[in-house]
Amino acid sequence: ECPAGVVGEDGGLSSPACSRPCPMGSYCAAGSTSPTACAAGSYGATEGLTTADECTLAPPGFYSLAGASGPSSCGAGTFAPSEGSPECTPCAAGSFQSAKGATSCDACEAGGYCEEGAVAVTPCAAGTSSAVVNASSATTCTLAPPGFYSTTGASGPSSCGAGTFAPSEGS
Repeated sequence: ECPAGVVGEDGGLSSPACSRPCPMGSYCAAGSTSPTACAAGSYGATEGLTTADECTLAPPGFYSLAGASGPSSCGAGTFAPSEGSPECTPCAAGSFQSAKGATSCDACEAGGYCEEGAVAVTPCAAGTSSAVVNASSATTCTLAPPGFYSTTGASGPSSCGAGTFAPSEGS
């Protein structure tokens, strides 16, 4: 029987070396004829692991699929708050994350909105504004009233200056 940490591809192998070390991303118990993948959320960065406990948990901000030999960074717009994540979670609507490897998402700022999985704040269009923090859709961007105007990404309308006017909504 093969010792732990090595794998024999033929049943009944008894040589201490057997046929090969257990490959990265997996572990091999004594007598293994095939490797067992490290569970999702963990990885095996070295050959010859003998138990599931020797697989390493993915750190916060990273994830790992079953059988991984290393963790993968969460992409922009996603996060992993704790170690051992099998996947990254998209930022909820009303939040965003521009960096890779994040453990949380940032609040969407006034003057724009953030849909689920946003990597940046989408600014309200010119002629509209929003004072809402954590806005999740363009419906929070409201038209500037007559006598006011709004620039792209404005958190509120501005009054027209002396000698100027905005005759209709959305200026």
